[in-house]
Amino acid sequence: MPAAVASAVVLAALFAAACGGGHEPSAQSESLEPAQVRVAPVVVKPRAAVEEVAGTVEAKSRATIEAKISGRIVELPVVAGQTVHRGQMLARLDVGEIQARLEQARARLEQAKRDRARFANLLERQAVTQRQYDEVEARFRVAQAAVAEAETMFGYATITAPFDGVVVRKAADVGDLASPGKPLLVLEDPSALQVKGHVSEALISRVRIGDR
Repeated sequence: MPAAVASAVVLAALFAAACGGGHEPSAQSESLEPAQVRVAPVVVKPRAAVEEVAGTVEAKSRATIEAKISGRIVELPVVAGQTVHRGQMLARLDVGEIQARLEQARARLEQAKRDRARFANLLERQAVTQRQYDEVEARFRVAQAAVAEAETMFGYATITAPFDGVVVRKAADVGDLASPGKPLLVLEDPSALQVKGHVSEALISRVRIGDR
C-alpha cells in the first residue's frame, strides 16, 4: 500500500475514534429526568416606610400634687420611689381655723333648724305671717350652705392620690407651709407610657394620627 494511502486510513480511524462514532449512549444519560420548574405569579405588596425619630419615654398620667388651701404640713408619709394607690393619703395639713369655722357653722345650722320648726308650728296656728316664716327659712338655707362650704374646705386638709402610681419627686416635708400653686409631690403612672419626639418638616406630610 502506498504511504499516502496508509496515512489517510490512519487519520480516518483516529477521527472516527475521537468523534465516538458508532458508540451507544450510556445508561446514566438515559435515566436523567427533566428538571421541574415552579412558576409563581408576581404580587405587588405595600411596604411600610420606617423613619427613625429621637424621643423620650413619658408616663401618660402625670400629676403635680398641690394643696388647695394654705396650711402647715403635719403629715407627709410618702417618699420618692414609693408606690401609692388611688385615694391613699399623701399629706395632711393643720387647718385648725377651718375646723373651728366648721363647728360654728354646724352650731348655727342646728339653731336654724329649731327656729324653722318653731316658726312652722306658729304659721300653722297663724301666730306668725308667711313673710316671717320665709325669713326663718332663708336663714336656715344660708346656714346649710355655710356648713357645706366649711366641710369642703376642711376636706382639702387631707390630700390623696388621684390615681395608682409612683411618687417620682418629693418637694416638701413635714413642717413646711403648703399653699395653692406650690408643688408638694409629683406622681406618675408607670403602667401607661408614651414616646414624645420631634418630627422633621419633611416627614409631616407622611405622618398620620394613629401611625405606629
